[in-house]
Amino acid sequence: MEDKCARRPRRYGNLLFALPLLCIFVCPVATDITDVPKFGQPINNVTVPVAREATLACVVEDLATYKVAWLRVDTQTILTIATHVITKNHRIGVTHSDHRTWYLQIRDVRESDRGWYMCQINTDPMKSQVGYLEVVATSVEGPVFNITRVNRLHMGAYLCIASNGVPPTVSKRIMLIVHFPPMIWVQNQLVGAHEGQQMTLECNSEAYPKSINYWTRDKGDIIAQGGRYEPVLLDNAYKVHMKLTIRSVGPTDFGPYKCVSKNSLGDTDGSIKLYRIPQPSTQYRTTSTTEASVLPEKEKKQRSRQKEPEAAEEDASNEIMDLSDPEKITKERDLKLRGRPHDNALELPVAEGPTSSGESHLPLTLLIWSTSLWLSKVHVPPILNLPP
Repeated sequence: MEDKCARRPRRYGNLLFALPLLCIFVCPVATDITDVPKFGQPINNVTVPVAREATLACVVEDLATYKVAWLRVDTQTILTIATHVITKNHRIGVTHSDHRTWYLQIRDVRESDRGWYMCQINTDPMKSQVGYLEVVATSVEGPVFNITRVNRLHMGAYLCIASNGVPPTVSKRIMLIVHFPPMIWVQNQLVGAHEGQQMTLECNSEAYPKSINYWTRDKGDIIAQGGRYEPVLLDNAYKVHMKLTIRSVGPTDFGPYKCVSKNSLGDTDGSIKLYRIPQPSTQYRTTSTTEASVLPEKEKKQRSRQKEPEAAEEDASNEIMDLSDPEKITKERDLKLRGRPHDNALELPVAEGPTSSGESHLPLTLLIWSTSLWLSKVHVPPILNLPP
């Protein structure tokens, strides 16, 4: 059986471009691209009987200060914003679980509630995804089970059980297959990336019989696997999750892309535009080879300048002393010991400023001891043999 509702996504697909006009709630500005929220998973389509309660779930990651709104696509009506119900329909409610999963609840479902519902995040550009609510009027009369207006959502296994109260009961499994043309929806139709970044584009397709799915560029060229592109298809019954990974985005990769789905009943496609965003501002310090070669020369000059005073001190220590005056010899040696900042044999502490009474004689004692030690190493003629 062919699904008469299968062509609805193409009919409502053009409305996705007009719905941003309904975003009347204020959009906060993100300071970093990593702060932008994203959908955790697609909205599951729901089928409920008349007079029951229907619940549509929208999973949002990293919501932060952004807000989630529910809209009715068919009538372009805003139903809820955050935790507030905007519509006057008393059967509509909204709840959430830790600001991550947002539930749209419709009580006492009617056939007029059948259609597409959109979950929207007030980012810039706006992010949205849709889910379909199917309302069925079922009746069971003995061994007959009637399904009115059958569509792809009714596809699956049904179990007929017969019992008269006497065991055992018997059952029969009946598989219902619905043929319908491909349907595609895109979560994010506008995606930003900077050069060198790895980016993944995603589409969701449904079709039966099984469809042929592929990616194309704006001129219709099919994107084959290899090089920087990696298309992946994840099948789940009549549903296909299409992914196109660009390993390193280059200047020629920006522009529109299309995810295409075809089977024997028809074909459809979805569009995604990849736009350029500025590179992250990171400053790197570069060192040229010229600086590296000049630096050792400067260090050599500084080291040679530091060695000059030491050489001068060594030359001064080799001067010939006048030994005719003992007092002059002692004073000159005392001055040299005080004036040398570094002695290869011994470093002496020099007291600066006033000291306490207990420490006042310590530098003098060290000085006399070091002088006697130094004199013992130098051969000096006895003073007693000096002329009077």
